[in-house]
Amino acid sequence: KLNLPDGLGTYEAQITDTVTSRTNSISGSKILTYAITPRAAGDYEIPAIDFPYFNPETGKYETAHTAPLKLHVKTGKNFTAAANAGKPTNEIHGIIKTPLNNISFEDKPLPLSPAYWSLYGISLLAFAGITIWKKKDGVLPGDNALQNSKQADKIALQRLSTAKELLQEGNGKPFYEEVSKAIWLYLSYKMEIPLSVLSRDAATAGMNEWQIPTHIQTEVTDIIRECETALYGSGGTKEMAYTYHGAVKVISELEGAFKA
Repeated sequence: KLNLPDGLGTYEAQITDTVTSRTNSISGSKILTYAITPRAAGDYEIPAIDFPYFNPETGKYETAHTAPLKLHVKTGKNFTAAANAGKPTNEIHGIIKTPLNNISFEDKPLPLSPAYWSLYGISLLAFAGITIWKKKDGVLPGDNALQNSKQADKIALQRLSTAKELLQEGNGKPFYEEVSKAIWLYLSYKMEIPLSVLSRDAATAGMNEWQIPTHIQTEVTDIIRECETALYGSGGTKEMAYTYHGAVKVISELEGAFKA
C-alpha cells in the first residue's frame, strides 16, 4: 500500500500476475501499477515501501525496501492564479450558529412545480400510446409468453422454409443445420429457456413441465439425434426428405401440445 503525502492521490492498483506452479517450483512476477494524481504543483516524496518475504535459502523472513521516489509536479497549462485565488483548500463550510427562523426558497419546491407533474403526464401518455399500439398487434405490454410464442412460430417457419430449399438443392450439412436450429430455437422461445443453457436434459425437463406427451418428446429427440449424426458423425441414417417431413410434423404436434 502506498503511503502518499498530502497533495497526491491514487486509484486501485492494476495487477499483472504471472506466478505459476506447474512444475516443482513456483516462479513468475507480480506487477502492481499505480496511477498517481497530483492535486497541486510542487515537490513530493513517495516514501520507501517495505516488502517482507521468506527467504528459503536462509530459512528466515527478510525485508526488502524500495528507494524513496521524488516527484516534481509542474503547473498545468490551464492553471491561472486568479481563478484559484481565495478558494478554500477543502469543501467543508463553517458552522452557522444563528437560528434558522426564516427560511425562504428562491424557487418553488419541486412537488409544487408544473414541470414536476408534467413528467407524470408524459409518462402516462407514452404508456397509453404503447398499449394502444401493442393492442393492435394483439400483444399487450408484459405478455412475454404470447410474444415468445409468436416468435417461436415465425422462426420455425423461416428455418424450415430454408431447409426445404436446401433439401431441393441436395445441400446436406446446411440442411441439417437449419432443421436442428428450427427445433432448438422453437423450444427455446416456447419454453422461455435461453438457448445458451438449453441442453437435451434441459429440453426434456422443460417438455415434462409443459406436460408434452412422451411420444412427441421421443420424436423431438430422434430428429435432434439424426441432425447431430449427419453434422458431426458419419452422416444421417435416414433420407433428408424423411427428416424434413418429420421436423414439420413434430413442430406441428408441439404447437398443439403447448396450446393444450
